[in-house]
Amino acid sequence: MTELTKELQTLRDESETRAEQVRIAQESAFRNMDTGKWAPLEDTAIRAELKKIEAGIRHWAKTYAFEDCSIVQNLPCDRIAWIVNELREIGLSEQDFAAIVNGWKNKAPLLLIQAIVSKNLIYSNFHRPFHFLRGVSQTGTEYTNGVRSESPFAIDMQNLYDDLRLVDERQAHFWRSGTLRQLSASGPIADDVVAMRDDASNRLAWRIIDGPLSLMLRGVGKEESRKRYESLASLFSTAIKISARLWTQRTHMRVGHENRFKVDSSITVAHRLQKLDEGDTRLDGKNILAVIQPAVVAYGTSTGEDYENRRVWLKSIVLVEE
Repeated sequence: MTELTKELQTLRDESETRAEQVRIAQESAFRNMDTGKWAPLEDTAIRAELKKIEAGIRHWAKTYAFEDCSIVQNLPCDRIAWIVNELREIGLSEQDFAAIVNGWKNKAPLLLIQAIVSKNLIYSNFHRPFHFLRGVSQTGTEYTNGVRSESPFAIDMQNLYDDLRLVDERQAHFWRSGTLRQLSASGPIADDVVAMRDDASNRLAWRIIDGPLSLMLRGVGKEESRKRYESLASLFSTAIKISARLWTQRTHMRVGHENRFKVDSSITVAHRLQKLDEGDTRLDGKNILAVIQPAVVAYGTSTGEDYENRRVWLKSIVLVEE
C-alpha cells in the first residue's frame, strides 16, 4: 500500500511539473508578442489569453455597473434607443431589451454593459485586422465620431482585404499576414504602428464610456473616473496586442454568434446567471435575447491550409429567453 501511495504521489508530481511547463511556455509566447518575429501559437495558449479578457470585462462591468434596475427602466425612449442601436448589429431588439430589463431586474445594467464592451472589443480586434491604422497626416481624432472610430485608411485596407478574399481566399490571408508582419518589424514603421495601436485602444475606450454605456455606469468621483477609464483602456490594449500577434498568422479569424440557442452548440454557452447545468435541455431551441460576448472562431492552419476547418478560440456567451 505504501508503494502504491508513493507511485501515485510521483505521478501527481510529474503531472504538476508538466502543467507548470505548459503554463510557462504559454506566458513566454505572449510576452514575445511585441517582437516582429512570426511564430505559430498553440490553441490552448490563445484560449487561455482570451478567457482572461473575458474575465477582465466581467470584472470591469461588475465594478462599475448600477445595481438598480430602475435606472434603466426609467430612461426616456431616445436613451433606450441609443442602447439598443449600440447592440442591434448583434441581434438586440427593443423587445429583447424590455425582456432583459423586466426579467433580470438589477442585473440588467451589468449584462448590457458586458455586451457593449465585449462587442466593441472583440469585433474591432478579432474581426477587423486593420482597424488601428491611420494615414500619415491623421492625428487620431479627425475621423472619430459617435458611429465610427476607424480611419478612412483602415476602412480602405479592410475593404481591399475583403475583395482579395473573394478572388483567392488563401492568398488574401497570406497578404494580410505578410503585411502585418512587416508592420510589426523593428524600425520607425514599427514604432508608428505601436503608437497607432495605443491610440486605437484609448480612442475605443473613450468612445464606449462616452456612449450608451454612460447611462448604466454608477456615478464616481474624478479619481475613480480616471481609474475606470484606464482599466477599460488596459483591457483594449491587452486585446489589441493579442490580436496583433494572431493576425500575423495565416490563420483566419471570424467573430459571430448564433440566433437560436442549442444546448449542444460548439460555439455558444448560456450566461452563468441562467445556471444551466450539463445535460439541462430546458432552454434548447429558445430565442437568444442578447449576445453578451461574441464568439472568436479560427479557420486554417499556420501554414495556410485547411481553411474549411474551424477551431473555437472563444465561445459566445448568450442570454436565452426563459
